[in-house]
Amino acid sequence: MMLLKPQPAGPDLTTKDLVREWVWKEMETRDLARFPRPCRGRIPNFEGSKKAAEFLDAVEIYRKAAAVFVGPDLALKACRDQVLADGKVLGFATPGMHELKEFGPGAPRRDTSIRGLKRYGSPVRTAVSVVILGSVAVDLEGNRIGKGRGYGDQEVAWLRDHDLLLDGAVCLTVVHPIQVFDGFSPLMESSDEVMQWIVTPEEAIAVTL
Repeated sequence: MMLLKPQPAGPDLTTKDLVREWVWKEMETRDLARFPRPCRGRIPNFEGSKKAAEFLDAVEIYRKAAAVFVGPDLALKACRDQVLADGKVLGFATPGMHELKEFGPGAPRRDTSIRGLKRYGSPVRTAVSVVILGSVAVDLEGNRIGKGRGYGDQEVAWLRDHDLLLDGAVCLTVVHPIQVFDGFSPLMESSDEVMQWIVTPEEAIAVTL
């Protein structure tokens, strides 16, 4: 049974930008955003991100994965830490997708802060079965809205084009419940990656397509 009550994508939210602005405003107004603030223009770092990372283990394919790719957003730092704590190879992109790298089990420095992602790691070479992306908003059909620059979709496309996505690989996003909507599929484009899982600080939700 799903715990959260999704936000209605009402008649006022008719574009991706309007959805973004609603989320950013609500997260600031309700004090759900964490450093860096204001969260406008960003993938919001949210209250409960560390707890959400603990729910990754509720996703079977994550438990079985030997390697996981995680976006560079601060909201996902706890996920990057969890991947390494679980003994998996961590693949990642630096901000702006300047480099795609990984931390293997034998890496001498495995600093998962944004600064550490820039300084350490070796070129990504390990195929992954799970990709974890940050979002501004996501709906229960797995449609994801990022901050508007397309990096998340480009990261997945790059992995696919370089044969670094294993057969059956899934994408999931980690968000605060306020970022989850009942549906905004008319706003999406063919290049937008669809998520198979939504993870919050309270639960892991399998998307029903």
